[in-house]
Parts: sequence; structure tokens; C-alpha cells
Amino acid sequence: MGYKNISKALKKKILKEVEETKEVTSVAKKYGVDPSSIFKWKKYGIEPKRREYTREFRKQVIKEKVVKKLHVQECGAIYGVPGYLVRFWEDELVEEVKEEIRQSRFKKQHGRRFIHVTSHSGYWV
Repeated sequence: MGYKNISKALKKKILKEVEETKEVTSVAKKYGVDPSSIFKWKKYGIEPKRREYTREFRKQVIKEKVVKKLHVQECGAIYGVPGYLVRFWEDELVEEVKEEIRQSRFKKQHGRRFIHVTSHSGYWV
């Protein structure tokens, strides 16, 4: 069975029938949909929700991954984010996050931080 684009009206009809009959598998078979889809509609709603992730949240996820040396899937499970997104964010933000970690560790040790002026020079504040 392939992916089917099911209208909202049909999803509502299917969910109503499931509520009345209490039979997910038979209703799924009747309409030719996967029972897991019906469970997802019941749990998450008919309309798929798109989450927006702020830059700070993405950096927090990558920082956790770097500091605790977690695998992509482990880190994703902690924050409820798919692993492919964690990998994508890591590619995008890992250097920035590593620099912030280095800066915060140095600041804790010495009370100063290094400001980069060019790629190979800078000064301490």
C-alpha cells in the first residue's frame, strides 16, 4: 500500500465510525487505510502540526549532544525531535556551539573571554 492523500472530511468520518464501533482494524480495512494512521489521527489530530524551532532551542540541542557526547537519535529522543533534524542542526550550528562552550569554559577559569577579530587573531576582554 502506498501513501494516500486522505481528505479531512474522510478522516473525520473514519474517526467517528471508530468511536461508534470501537473497531479500528475493521474500519481501517473498510476504508483501505493503515490502522496506525487512525491511531495517529486520534492522538495528534487530523491536521498535521508543524513545530517551529527557535535558534536558541536548536543550539541547546546541539550543545547537549556535544557536551554529553550523545548519538543523534539519543539527543533527538531527549528533546522529542527527529534524528534527521538533529543531524541537520549539527551541520549548521556545531562550530558556533563549540566556540560558545570554549568561551564559557575559559571565562569560568580566567574571568575573561577571547574576541575574534579575524580568522587567526583577536584579543582578550
